[in-house]
Amino acid sequence: MTAVLKSKVFLDLYRKILRTHREKLPGPLRGLGDRYVREEFHRHKNADAKYLSGFYSEWKQYLDNLCGQGSGEGLSGHIPTEVLSTMTPEQLAQLNKLKDSIDRLK
Repeated sequence: MTAVLKSKVFLDLYRKILRTHREKLPGPLRGLGDRYVREEFHRHKNADAKYLSGFYSEWKQYLDNLCGQGSGEGLSGHIPTEVLSTMTPEQLAQLNKLKDSIDRLK
């Protein structure tokens, strides 16, 4: 995928996610979700190509689930141990940061 095409595809996905947040999420969750999406897309702006396919597919799955088109798998909030064991320390720290943000909203 060329850099221009890649950036257009990723920008389209980013915009669709933010639009769906606007339509589907209540105020506080929308703010949290928008902030998280912005940070993640910004972090991966110059990511190595080997990571982008997984990044794109996970965010696409998130969008599909949010729109009610996904399988619903993973919506419980439970992350299987086998998935957690494959995460880097940075990913685990980000996950804990997200969990703390959600807990503060409750």
